[in-house]
Amino acid sequence: MKVMNERKRTLSGDSHRAARALVGLVALAVSAASPAAQGSGRIEPVFPAETPGFAWVEAEDAVSTNFAREATLDYSASRSRTLRLNREGDAPGAPFYAEYALLVEEAGTFRLYVAGTLPGPADELLPSYGSPLSVSVDGGAPRPLFRENVAVVEAYGVGGFWYAAEDRISLEPGMHTLRFEAAERRRHDRRWYLALDAFFLLADGSPVAAPDFDRSVLPERFPRDLADRSLDNPYLTLAQYSARIDADPSDRGAYLSLAQVYGMIGDHANALRTLARGKLAAGDDPRFTLLSARSRVWSGEGEEGLRLFREFLGVSGGDRAVWAEAAKIAAWLGRYEESLGLYRDAIARFPDDLNLRVNFGLTYLWAGRAAEGKASIDEARATAFASVEGVKELADIYAVNGYPAEALDSYRDGISRFPDELELYLLASRASMALGDGEGALRFEREAAARFVPSPRLEALLAARRRAAELK
Repeated sequence: MKVMNERKRTLSGDSHRAARALVGLVALAVSAASPAAQGSGRIEPVFPAETPGFAWVEAEDAVSTNFAREATLDYSASRSRTLRLNREGDAPGAPFYAEYALLVEEAGTFRLYVAGTLPGPADELLPSYGSPLSVSVDGGAPRPLFRENVAVVEAYGVGGFWYAAEDRISLEPGMHTLRFEAAERRRHDRRWYLALDAFFLLADGSPVAAPDFDRSVLPERFPRDLADRSLDNPYLTLAQYSARIDADPSDRGAYLSLAQVYGMIGDHANALRTLARGKLAAGDDPRFTLLSARSRVWSGEGEEGLRLFREFLGVSGGDRAVWAEAAKIAAWLGRYEESLGLYRDAIARFPDDLNLRVNFGLTYLWAGRAAEGKASIDEARATAFASVEGVKELADIYAVNGYPAEALDSYRDGISRFPDELELYLLASRASMALGDGEGALRFEREAAARFVPSPRLEALLAARRRAAELK
Protein backbone atom coordinates (compact mmCIF):
# COMPACT_ATOMS: atom_id res chain seq x y z
CA MET A 1 0.00 0.00 0.00
CA LYS A 2 1.50 3.35 -0.97
CA VAL A 3 2.04 6.11 1.53
CA MET A 4 -0.85 8.41 0.63
CA ASN A 5 -0.42 11.57 2.71
CA GLU A 6 1.27 14.71 1.51
CA ARG A 7 3.22 15.06 4.74
CA LYS A 8 5.71 12.43 3.61
CA ARG A 9 8.96 14.07 2.55
CA THR A 10 10.77 12.82 -0.51
CA LEU A 11 14.45 13.68 -0.47
CA SER A 12 17.07 12.59 -2.96
CA GLY A 13 20.02 10.52 -1.71
CA ASP A 14 22.03 11.17 -4.90
CA SER A 15 23.89 14.35 -3.98
CA HIS A 16 26.98 14.89 -6.11
CA ARG A 17 28.27 17.57 -3.78
CA ALA A 18 27.85 15.27 -0.79
CA ALA A 19 29.75 12.55 -2.62
CA ARG A 20 32.63 14.93 -3.40
CA ALA A 21 32.73 16.06 0.21
CA LEU A 22 32.71 12.44 1.29
CA VAL A 23 35.76 11.58 -0.79
CA GLY A 24 37.60 14.63 0.48
CA LEU A 25 36.94 13.87 4.13
CA VAL A 26 37.62 10.13 4.19
CA ALA A 27 41.27 10.77 5.03
CA LEU A 28 40.25 12.63 8.18
CA ALA A 29 38.32 9.65 9.51
CA VAL A 30 41.19 7.27 8.77
CA SER A 31 43.68 9.61 10.39
CA ALA A 32 41.57 9.92 13.55
CA ALA A 33 41.51 6.14 13.89
CA SER A 34 45.27 5.74 13.49
CA PRO A 35 47.52 4.73 16.42
CA ALA A 36 49.08 8.20 16.41
CA ALA A 37 45.70 9.67 17.25
CA GLN A 38 45.24 7.56 20.36
CA GLY A 39 44.98 9.46 23.58
CA SER A 40 43.49 9.33 27.01
CA GLY A 41 39.74 9.36 27.27
CA ARG A 42 39.01 7.00 24.38
CA ILE A 43 36.54 4.27 25.18
CA GLU A 44 35.98 0.74 23.95
CA PRO A 45 33.00 0.60 21.60
CA VAL A 46 30.05 -1.71 21.98
CA PHE A 47 30.10 -3.30 18.54
CA PRO A 48 26.91 -4.22 16.68
CA ALA A 49 25.74 -7.72 17.50
CA GLU A 50 27.42 -10.22 15.19
CA THR A 51 25.89 -13.53 14.17
CA PRO A 52 28.52 -15.74 12.51
CA GLY A 53 27.89 -16.52 8.86
CA PHE A 54 24.79 -14.32 8.61
CA ALA A 55 24.20 -10.97 6.88
CA TRP A 56 20.71 -9.44 6.69
CA VAL A 57 19.70 -6.49 4.46
CA GLU A 58 16.38 -4.64 4.15
CA ALA A 59 15.45 -4.10 0.50
CA GLU A 60 14.48 -0.46 1.05
CA ASP A 61 18.07 0.23 2.14
CA ALA A 62 19.37 0.00 -1.42
CA VAL A 63 22.35 2.29 -1.95
CA SER A 64 21.22 2.79 -5.54
CA THR A 65 17.99 1.82 -7.31
CA ASN A 66 15.60 2.90 -10.06
CA PHE A 67 12.75 0.59 -8.99
CA ALA A 68 10.85 3.46 -7.37
CA ARG A 69 11.46 6.88 -5.84
CA GLU A 70 10.54 5.61 -2.39
CA ALA A 71 9.64 2.41 -0.58
CA THR A 72 6.04 1.25 -0.27
CA LEU A 73 4.47 1.06 3.18
CA ASP A 74 3.32 -2.52 3.81
CA TYR A 75 2.52 -3.49 7.38
CA SER A 76 2.87 -7.20 6.58
CA ALA A 77 6.47 -6.73 5.40
CA SER A 78 9.75 -6.69 7.28
CA ARG A 79 10.16 -3.25 8.87
CA SER A 80 6.81 -2.34 7.25
CA ARG A 81 8.35 -1.49 3.87
CA THR A 82 8.97 -3.09 0.50
CA LEU A 83 10.83 -1.91 -2.56
CA ARG A 84 8.51 -2.34 -5.55
CA LEU A 85 8.92 -2.23 -9.30
CA ASN A 86 5.61 -1.72 -11.10
CA ARG A 87 6.02 -0.07 -14.50
CA GLU A 88 4.46 -0.21 -17.94
CA GLY A 89 6.32 -2.46 -20.35
CA ASP A 90 7.59 0.48 -22.39
CA ALA A 91 8.58 2.58 -19.36
CA PRO A 92 11.97 4.31 -19.76
CA GLY A 93 14.84 3.50 -17.43
CA ALA A 94 15.45 -0.20 -18.07
CA PRO A 95 17.36 -2.10 -16.90
CA PHE A 96 15.68 -1.76 -13.51
CA TYR A 97 17.98 -2.57 -10.63
CA ALA A 98 18.58 -2.33 -6.88
CA GLU A 99 22.14 -2.36 -5.57
CA TYR A 100 23.31 -3.08 -2.01
CA ALA A 101 26.54 -2.91 -0.03
CA LEU A 102 27.31 -5.30 2.83
CA LEU A 103 30.25 -6.29 4.97
CA VAL A 104 31.33 -9.92 5.29
CA GLU A 105 33.53 -10.48 8.32
CA GLU A 106 34.54 -14.09 7.63
CA ALA A 107 35.11 -15.97 4.38
CA GLY A 108 32.51 -18.55 3.48
CA THR A 109 30.17 -20.10 0.96
CA PHE A 110 26.75 -18.51 1.32
CA ARG A 111 23.22 -19.25 0.24
CA LEU A 112 21.03 -16.31 -0.74
CA TYR A 113 17.50 -16.09 0.70
CA VAL A 114 15.14 -13.44 -0.69
CA ALA A 115 11.77 -12.18 0.57
CA GLY A 116 9.25 -10.64 -1.81
CA THR A 117 7.19 -11.71 -4.78
CA LEU A 118 8.28 -14.90 -6.52
CA PRO A 119 10.40 -14.37 -9.64
CA GLY A 120 8.89 -15.26 -12.98
CA PRO A 121 9.60 -18.58 -14.69
CA ALA A 122 11.95 -19.31 -17.57
CA ASP A 123 9.50 -21.82 -19.08
CA GLU A 124 7.25 -19.93 -21.49
CA LEU A 125 4.43 -22.41 -20.85
CA LEU A 126 4.22 -21.51 -17.15
CA PRO A 127 2.14 -18.55 -15.90
CA SER A 128 4.24 -15.43 -15.38
CA TYR A 129 2.92 -12.90 -12.83
CA GLY A 130 6.27 -11.41 -11.78
CA SER A 131 9.48 -10.42 -13.53
CA PRO A 132 12.43 -12.82 -13.37
CA LEU A 133 15.47 -11.54 -11.52
CA SER A 134 19.19 -11.82 -11.76
CA VAL A 135 21.75 -11.13 -9.06
CA SER A 136 25.40 -10.20 -9.55
CA VAL A 137 28.12 -10.01 -6.92
CA ASP A 138 30.86 -7.37 -7.05
CA GLY A 139 30.14 -6.62 -10.68
CA GLY A 140 30.43 -10.24 -11.77
CA ALA A 141 28.28 -12.15 -14.23
CA PRO A 142 24.53 -12.05 -13.50
CA ARG A 143 23.09 -15.20 -11.90
CA PRO A 144 19.49 -15.80 -13.03
CA LEU A 145 16.74 -16.18 -10.42
CA PHE A 146 13.90 -17.89 -12.22
CA ARG A 147 11.03 -19.66 -10.53
CA GLU A 148 12.59 -22.97 -11.55
CA ASN A 149 15.93 -22.44 -9.79
CA VAL A 150 14.71 -21.09 -6.44
CA ALA A 151 13.14 -23.07 -3.60
CA VAL A 152 10.13 -21.57 -1.81
CA VAL A 153 10.60 -21.65 1.95
CA GLU A 154 7.60 -19.79 3.38
CA ALA A 155 4.60 -17.61 2.56
CA TYR A 156 3.90 -14.58 4.74
CA GLY A 157 1.93 -11.37 4.72
CA VAL A 158 0.06 -10.38 1.58
CA GLY A 159 1.56 -12.31 -1.31
CA GLY A 160 5.07 -12.38 0.15
CA PHE A 161 7.37 -15.40 -0.01
CA TRP A 162 10.79 -16.40 1.24
CA TYR A 163 12.76 -18.28 -1.39
CA ALA A 164 16.32 -19.62 -1.58
CA ALA A 165 18.56 -19.40 -4.63
CA GLU A 166 19.91 -22.69 -5.94
CA ASP A 167 23.49 -21.47 -6.49
CA ARG A 168 25.84 -20.72 -3.60
CA ILE A 169 27.98 -17.56 -3.43
CA SER A 170 31.62 -17.66 -2.26
CA LEU A 171 32.82 -14.48 -0.53
CA GLU A 172 36.06 -13.35 1.08
CA PRO A 173 36.09 -11.03 4.11
CA GLY A 174 35.45 -7.42 3.26
CA MET A 175 32.96 -5.13 1.56
CA HIS A 176 30.80 -6.56 -1.23
CA THR A 177 28.06 -5.32 -3.53
CA LEU A 178 24.98 -7.25 -4.63
CA ARG A 179 22.93 -6.03 -7.55
CA PHE A 180 19.42 -7.32 -8.25
CA GLU A 181 18.17 -6.64 -11.75
CA ALA A 182 14.81 -7.26 -13.39
CA ALA A 183 15.77 -9.60 -16.19
CA GLU A 184 12.62 -9.21 -18.29
CA ARG A 185 8.95 -8.23 -18.20
CA ARG A 186 6.35 -10.61 -16.84
CA ARG A 187 4.55 -12.38 -19.64
CA HIS A 188 1.01 -11.97 -18.29
CA ASP A 189 0.72 -8.35 -19.47
CA ARG A 190 4.32 -7.36 -20.35
CA ARG A 191 4.70 -5.14 -17.27
CA TRP A 192 7.83 -4.80 -15.17
CA TYR A 193 6.65 -6.12 -11.83
CA LEU A 194 8.25 -7.45 -8.65
CA ALA A 195 8.71 -6.62 -4.99
CA LEU A 196 11.74 -7.02 -2.72
CA ASP A 197 11.22 -6.99 1.03
CA ALA A 198 14.53 -8.22 2.50
CA PHE A 199 17.30 -10.72 1.83
CA PHE A 200 20.06 -12.44 3.74
CA LEU A 201 23.20 -14.45 3.12
CA LEU A 202 23.66 -17.58 5.23
CA ALA A 203 27.02 -19.35 5.28
CA ASP A 204 27.27 -23.12 5.20
CA GLY A 205 27.66 -24.23 8.80
CA SER A 206 26.30 -21.02 10.32
CA PRO A 207 24.64 -21.59 13.71
CA VAL A 208 21.62 -19.63 12.45
CA ALA A 209 20.56 -22.70 10.45
CA ALA A 210 20.31 -24.85 13.58
CA PRO A 211 16.69 -25.56 14.66
CA ASP A 212 17.44 -24.54 18.26
CA PHE A 213 19.08 -21.19 17.41
CA ASP A 214 17.80 -18.28 19.53
CA ARG A 215 15.29 -16.54 17.25
CA SER A 216 15.08 -13.49 19.52
CA VAL A 217 18.31 -12.15 17.97
CA LEU A 218 16.97 -12.54 14.41
CA PRO A 219 14.73 -10.11 12.51
CA GLU A 220 11.01 -10.57 13.06
CA ARG A 221 10.31 -11.80 9.52
CA PHE A 222 13.07 -14.43 9.48
CA PRO A 223 11.64 -17.72 8.05
CA ARG A 224 10.28 -20.13 10.65
CA ASP A 225 11.83 -23.23 9.03
CA LEU A 226 14.59 -22.94 6.44
CA ALA A 227 14.16 -26.58 5.44
CA ASP A 228 10.42 -26.37 4.70
CA ARG A 229 9.56 -27.02 1.06
CA SER A 230 5.83 -27.68 1.41
CA LEU A 231 5.01 -24.60 -0.71
CA ASP A 232 7.57 -25.31 -3.38
CA ASN A 233 5.24 -25.34 -6.36
CA PRO A 234 4.81 -22.76 -9.14
CA TYR A 235 1.79 -20.56 -9.68
CA LEU A 236 -1.15 -22.01 -11.60
CA THR A 237 -2.89 -20.28 -14.47
CA LEU A 238 -6.08 -18.39 -13.68
CA ALA A 239 -8.07 -21.14 -15.43
CA GLN A 240 -6.35 -23.83 -13.36
CA TYR A 241 -7.19 -22.05 -10.11
CA SER A 242 -10.82 -21.78 -11.22
CA ALA A 243 -10.87 -25.48 -12.12
CA ARG A 244 -9.43 -26.34 -8.71
CA ILE A 245 -12.19 -24.33 -7.03
CA ASP A 246 -14.88 -25.96 -9.19
CA ALA A 247 -13.53 -29.39 -8.22
CA ASP A 248 -13.64 -28.56 -4.51
CA PRO A 249 -15.68 -25.46 -3.63
CA SER A 250 -14.69 -25.84 0.05
CA ASP A 251 -10.96 -25.32 -0.66
CA ARG A 252 -10.36 -21.98 1.07
CA GLY A 253 -6.70 -21.92 0.10
CA ALA A 254 -7.60 -21.96 -3.60
CA TYR A 255 -9.80 -18.87 -3.26
CA LEU A 256 -7.10 -17.02 -1.32
CA SER A 257 -4.38 -17.97 -3.83
CA LEU A 258 -6.49 -16.89 -6.80
CA ALA A 259 -7.43 -13.61 -5.10
CA GLN A 260 -3.75 -12.90 -4.40
CA VAL A 261 -2.84 -13.54 -8.03
CA TYR A 262 -5.60 -11.17 -9.13
CA GLY A 263 -4.12 -8.62 -6.73
CA MET A 264 -0.66 -9.03 -8.29
CA ILE A 265 -2.02 -8.30 -11.76
CA GLY A 266 -4.07 -5.35 -10.48
CA ASP A 267 -7.49 -6.94 -11.06
CA HIS A 268 -9.02 -6.04 -7.70
CA ALA A 269 -12.60 -6.44 -8.94
CA ASN A 270 -12.03 -10.14 -9.67
CA ALA A 271 -10.10 -10.52 -6.42
CA LEU A 272 -13.12 -9.22 -4.51
CA ARG A 273 -15.51 -11.46 -6.46
CA THR A 274 -13.32 -14.48 -5.72
CA LEU A 275 -13.23 -13.70 -2.01
CA ALA A 276 -16.99 -13.14 -1.86
CA ARG A 277 -17.56 -16.45 -3.63
CA GLY A 278 -15.19 -18.19 -1.23
CA LYS A 279 -17.00 -16.77 1.77
CA LEU A 280 -20.29 -18.15 0.50
CA ALA A 281 -19.08 -21.53 -0.72
CA ALA A 282 -16.32 -22.42 1.74
CA GLY A 283 -17.66 -20.75 4.87
CA ASP A 284 -16.69 -17.58 6.66
CA ASP A 285 -12.97 -17.13 7.20
CA PRO A 286 -11.34 -13.99 8.66
CA ARG A 287 -8.66 -14.17 5.97
CA PHE A 288 -11.31 -13.48 3.32
CA THR A 289 -12.36 -10.34 5.18
CA LEU A 290 -8.79 -9.08 5.65
CA LEU A 291 -7.81 -9.62 2.02
CA SER A 292 -11.08 -7.99 0.91
CA ALA A 293 -10.28 -4.98 3.09
CA ARG A 294 -6.89 -4.56 1.47
CA SER A 295 -8.28 -5.08 -2.02
CA ARG A 296 -10.85 -2.35 -1.41
CA VAL A 297 -8.15 0.07 -0.25
CA TRP A 298 -5.86 -0.79 -3.18
CA SER A 299 -8.74 -0.19 -5.62
CA GLY A 300 -9.40 3.25 -4.12
CA GLU A 301 -12.42 2.32 -1.98
CA GLY A 302 -10.94 3.46 1.30
CA GLU A 303 -14.17 3.84 3.28
CA GLU A 304 -15.36 0.32 2.46
CA GLY A 305 -11.89 -1.03 3.07
CA LEU A 306 -11.84 0.56 6.50
CA ARG A 307 -15.24 -0.92 7.31
CA LEU A 308 -13.92 -4.38 6.44
CA PHE A 309 -10.81 -3.81 8.56
CA ARG A 310 -13.08 -3.01 11.52
CA GLU A 311 -15.10 -6.14 10.79
CA PHE A 312 -11.95 -8.26 10.72
CA LEU A 313 -10.62 -6.79 13.96
CA GLY A 314 -13.98 -7.27 15.66
CA VAL A 315 -14.07 -10.97 14.77
CA SER A 316 -10.45 -12.09 14.95
CA GLY A 317 -8.85 -9.60 17.31
CA GLY A 318 -5.98 -9.23 14.83
CA ASP A 319 -2.28 -8.79 15.46
CA ARG A 320 -0.64 -5.44 16.16
CA ALA A 321 0.37 -4.91 12.53
CA VAL A 322 -3.24 -5.08 11.30
CA TRP A 323 -4.38 -2.66 14.02
CA ALA A 324 -1.63 -0.25 12.95
CA GLU A 325 -2.62 -0.63 9.29
CA ALA A 326 -6.31 0.05 9.95
CA ALA A 327 -5.59 3.08 12.13
CA LYS A 328 -3.20 4.52 9.54
CA ILE A 329 -5.79 4.10 6.77
CA ALA A 330 -8.35 5.97 8.86
CA ALA A 331 -5.83 8.80 9.33
CA TRP A 332 -5.10 8.91 5.58
CA LEU A 333 -8.83 9.27 4.98
CA GLY A 334 -8.94 12.24 7.35
CA ARG A 335 -11.02 10.33 9.87
CA TYR A 336 -8.81 11.30 12.75
CA GLU A 337 -11.18 10.53 15.61
CA GLU A 338 -11.73 7.04 14.24
CA SER A 339 -7.99 6.60 13.78
CA LEU A 340 -7.31 7.75 17.34
CA GLY A 341 -9.96 5.34 18.60
CA LEU A 342 -8.34 2.45 16.77
CA TYR A 343 -4.95 3.37 18.20
CA ARG A 344 -6.43 3.56 21.72
CA ASP A 345 -7.96 0.10 21.36
CA ALA A 346 -4.75 -1.29 19.90
CA ILE A 347 -2.60 0.20 22.67
CA ALA A 348 -4.93 -1.32 25.25
CA ARG A 349 -4.20 -4.72 23.66
CA PHE A 350 -0.48 -4.08 23.05
CA PRO A 351 0.58 -1.50 25.66
CA ASP A 352 4.32 -1.96 24.99
CA ASP A 353 4.13 -1.42 21.23
CA LEU A 354 6.20 1.67 20.46
CA ASN A 355 4.99 1.93 16.86
CA LEU A 356 1.36 2.22 17.94
CA ARG A 357 2.17 4.84 20.57
CA VAL A 358 4.26 7.05 18.28
CA ASN A 359 1.68 6.89 15.50
CA PHE A 360 -1.02 7.73 18.05
CA GLY A 361 0.87 10.95 18.76
CA LEU A 362 1.47 11.69 15.08
CA THR A 363 -2.25 11.33 14.39
CA TYR A 364 -3.01 13.91 17.08
CA LEU A 365 -0.60 16.26 15.28
CA TRP A 366 -2.28 15.61 11.92
CA ALA A 367 -5.63 16.35 13.54
CA GLY A 368 -4.34 19.74 14.70
CA ARG A 369 -4.20 18.73 18.37
CA ALA A 370 -0.57 19.67 18.93
CA ALA A 371 -0.46 19.59 22.73
CA GLU A 372 -1.92 16.08 22.92
CA GLY A 373 0.31 14.90 20.11
CA LYS A 374 3.45 16.24 21.75
CA ALA A 375 2.52 14.71 25.10
CA SER A 376 1.91 11.30 23.52
CA ILE A 377 5.16 11.37 21.53
CA ASP A 378 7.17 12.60 24.52
CA GLU A 379 5.85 9.69 26.56
CA ALA A 380 6.78 7.23 23.80
CA ARG A 381 10.25 8.79 23.47
CA ALA A 382 10.87 8.46 27.20
CA THR A 383 10.15 4.75 26.90
CA ALA A 384 12.28 4.38 23.75
CA PHE A 385 15.34 6.05 25.24
CA ALA A 386 15.48 3.53 28.07
CA SER A 387 17.41 1.18 25.75
CA VAL A 388 19.53 1.19 22.60
CA GLU A 389 17.01 -1.06 20.87
CA GLY A 390 14.29 1.44 21.71
CA VAL A 391 16.29 4.28 20.15
CA LYS A 392 16.76 2.30 16.93
CA GLU A 393 13.08 1.36 16.84
CA LEU A 394 11.98 4.95 17.39
CA ALA A 395 14.21 6.22 14.60
CA ASP A 396 12.89 3.55 12.27
CA ILE A 397 9.28 4.45 13.08
CA TYR A 398 9.99 8.06 12.16
CA ALA A 399 11.65 6.99 8.91
CA VAL A 400 8.74 4.70 7.95
CA ASN A 401 6.25 7.51 8.54
CA GLY A 402 8.12 10.03 6.42
CA TYR A 403 10.07 11.97 9.04
CA PRO A 404 13.75 11.37 8.17
CA ALA A 405 14.99 14.44 10.05
CA GLU A 406 13.31 13.23 13.25
CA ALA A 407 14.88 9.81 12.69
CA LEU A 408 18.31 11.45 12.53
CA ASP A 409 17.55 13.46 15.68
CA SER A 410 16.68 10.22 17.47
CA TYR A 411 20.05 8.71 16.59
CA ARG A 412 21.82 11.91 17.64
CA ASP A 413 20.03 11.93 21.00
CA GLY A 414 20.70 8.22 21.36
CA ILE A 415 24.44 8.82 20.94
CA SER A 416 24.31 11.36 23.76
CA ARG A 417 22.63 8.80 26.00
CA PHE A 418 24.62 5.74 24.89
CA PRO A 419 27.97 7.14 23.68
CA ASP A 420 29.68 3.73 23.57
CA GLU A 421 27.20 2.17 21.10
CA LEU A 422 28.99 2.18 17.75
CA GLU A 423 25.91 1.12 15.79
CA LEU A 424 24.15 4.40 16.61
CA TYR A 425 26.98 6.35 14.93
CA LEU A 426 26.79 4.14 11.84
CA LEU A 427 23.00 4.47 11.65
CA ALA A 428 23.21 8.23 12.15
CA SER A 429 25.72 8.43 9.32
CA ARG A 430 23.38 6.46 7.07
CA ALA A 431 20.42 8.66 8.06
CA SER A 432 22.45 11.76 7.17
CA MET A 433 23.23 10.31 3.76
CA ALA A 434 19.52 9.59 3.24
CA LEU A 435 18.95 13.32 3.73
CA GLY A 436 21.63 14.12 1.15
CA ASP A 437 24.08 15.39 3.79
CA GLY A 438 27.43 13.78 2.99
CA GLU A 439 29.37 16.06 5.34
CA GLY A 440 26.98 15.26 8.17
CA ALA A 441 27.48 11.55 7.52
CA LEU A 442 31.25 11.98 7.78
CA ARG A 443 30.93 13.96 11.01
CA PHE A 444 29.37 10.96 12.73
CA GLU A 445 32.12 8.69 11.39
CA ARG A 446 34.84 11.11 12.54
CA GLU A 447 33.18 11.35 15.94
CA ALA A 448 33.24 7.55 16.26
CA ALA A 449 36.84 7.33 15.06
CA ALA A 450 37.92 9.97 17.59
CA ARG A 451 35.91 8.58 20.52
CA PHE A 452 36.73 4.88 20.33
CA VAL A 453 39.91 2.91 20.87
CA PRO A 454 41.21 2.05 17.35
CA SER A 455 40.99 -1.55 16.17
CA PRO A 456 40.87 -3.41 12.84
CA ARG A 457 37.19 -4.20 13.38
CA LEU A 458 36.31 -0.57 14.08
CA GLU A 459 38.10 0.57 10.93
CA ALA A 460 36.44 -2.20 8.88
CA LEU A 461 32.97 -1.09 9.99
CA LEU A 462 33.71 2.58 9.37
CA ALA A 463 35.19 1.74 5.96
CA ALA A 464 32.05 -0.27 5.13
CA ARG A 465 29.87 2.71 5.99
CA ARG A 466 32.04 4.99 3.84
CA ARG A 467 31.84 2.58 0.92
CA ALA A 468 28.04 2.43 1.17
CA ALA A 469 27.94 6.22 1.26
CA GLU A 470 30.16 6.48 -1.81
CA LEU A 471 27.83 4.13 -3.70
CA LYS A 472 24.84 6.16 -2.53
